[in-house]
Amino acid sequence: MDELPDCGWIDSLPAGWIAGMVVRQRLRALIERRVVTGDLAPWLGDFGVEAYLECFGGTETEARDSIKLDDHLTAVFQRAILTGALSASSFDGHAFKALPKAAFVHLSVARNALQMGVLDLDPLWPDEWWPWSSKHWAVPKVEFETWMASQEPTRLDDLPADIALAYDGTVTPLTFREPSPRARVSLSEAVSWVAFGIALEPVQFEMALHWERLENGDLQAVQRKVAQAVAEIVAAGADSRIAFSGRHVASLWEKGATNDIIHPLKLEDYKAFTIGRDDLNYGEGLHRTYRAKNDSQSHSSERRDLFTEVKVSRDNLMLHFPRQSKVIPSADSGSPDSPIFWTDFDPEALPALRRLSDAAAHDEWWTWPEAIAWVGGRDHRNIASLRYWATEWSSNGDADVTLGAQHYMAAQWCTSARAAEDDLHHAIERGAVHTIGRTTRDGLASVLRKEVWRGGAVIYSDGAAQLVSAKNKLTAWAFDIAVHRADLVAAFPSPVDGERIAAICEADPTEDDGPADEKPFNDQQRRDWMEAQPMGSADPAHKIYKQHPRWCGTKLPEFRAEWKQVKGTRQGRPPNRKIDK
Repeated sequence: MDELPDCGWIDSLPAGWIAGMVVRQRLRALIERRVVTGDLAPWLGDFGVEAYLECFGGTETEARDSIKLDDHLTAVFQRAILTGALSASSFDGHAFKALPKAAFVHLSVARNALQMGVLDLDPLWPDEWWPWSSKHWAVPKVEFETWMASQEPTRLDDLPADIALAYDGTVTPLTFREPSPRARVSLSEAVSWVAFGIALEPVQFEMALHWERLENGDLQAVQRKVAQAVAEIVAAGADSRIAFSGRHVASLWEKGATNDIIHPLKLEDYKAFTIGRDDLNYGEGLHRTYRAKNDSQSHSSERRDLFTEVKVSRDNLMLHFPRQSKVIPSADSGSPDSPIFWTDFDPEALPALRRLSDAAAHDEWWTWPEAIAWVGGRDHRNIASLRYWATEWSSNGDADVTLGAQHYMAAQWCTSARAAEDDLHHAIERGAVHTIGRTTRDGLASVLRKEVWRGGAVIYSDGAAQLVSAKNKLTAWAFDIAVHRADLVAAFPSPVDGERIAAICEADPTEDDGPADEKPFNDQQRRDWMEAQPMGSADPAHKIYKQHPRWCGTKLPEFRAEWKQVKGTRQGRPPNRKIDK
């Protein structure tokens, strides 16, 4: 260890810098000297201390005090970073890389960085940042000592810090990343590419799962998508459409096996994938599953042998699994992942949508998916669309599926659904947006204090949105969450004042395209007519077409088939996929 007292465990850290773990030690000592009364971390709410007692012993009171002190000093440091009072840099033993504020945006990440002296960066940050992840970090010594001499380290208000301060546009997370430009790419890259459109190496893939950076943090949805992607890729390999290579070993611990082509017949049996490894075990599905992000379970296999360091042909992969950029497409793209606007609906639906929109504009409370839809789109029509399709989704009798479907649909109006939900959380924690909920499962709804939301997350369970502990999602803090509409609209005002729906909503759909004595449409003219129609369904379009003076006599079955070819995915419909709970 370097004799420089500020270096912590960092070899070669030059003078003028203080290591991250030393920052924690000195800050903790200062807080313990100056702050002796009061709840140091009221945002934690109720939490268990069993794990702490099992590791460190002591009394339950001592454990709670220690945990709260640790969260308090982390929040104090995080506030200093986000307000610009302190800056930090990653250090690889030779050079420094200045870190953006967003590197410390997650309280748990900042806590681990202070405790371990190593900072993990968001696994979905651009490639230039990946070499600087999981490296030691430090702060300038003069800057730190000036801050420590002020009153800021022991100021108790504004904790946790306003996370919105971190989003200054310095770093934009990836929403699309093609596999590496190599002849053969890792199995992890291939699976994450097919499942999410973001090719990730094994370590990044597992970190993205632990960070809840995929599928808006829905862990079960992530695993379903991964299992489906693995099944599709391995099936393509078994059909000799994608070339696989890897090392066949007798057990996970065997070394020295040579790299070789994996015969397609082997892929009939070895198709069990492990997130975070490029392995294929005997069996199928996921060899390791997660009940929570830090609670995994490995499943036994009938055979111990497996294929490790599995790679696939990039050319084969891109040929059979092409994907487009995940930037939100235009409303008329016809993609199942495109946002739904009123111009996508049949004209017959517009009166009902207008009534729902008017009701939404005057309601006192909105559901959590409706609040996300507003933050992402700032349009009452989007709320109406959610309610319009809720009738169809609720017909299955599972309210969780309805909420999940609404959440999925709301996400399509957001440039980043995760960022929209974070913005909503921060507005609630600042007190700008009020919420209600039941503090007991059978209690009455009441206003929730903003402090209750700190350290919380929202999940869908028992047919309602629940506020739970972000650390332990089995611990519910409040039930049936609702968001105050007027507060939400004031905090996130709409950028437009007038109607966004074009005059097509009011137009006469039976208007003629030409004189009545013209010849019937030929095939191309009929297709052109279909392309120009705003409705999303073939049946009402056929009724309108039959009234047209140039109707060519096409019957409904033929019309439907041709309509599908011209229009693609039926528009105005909820996502054409199984909705994840």
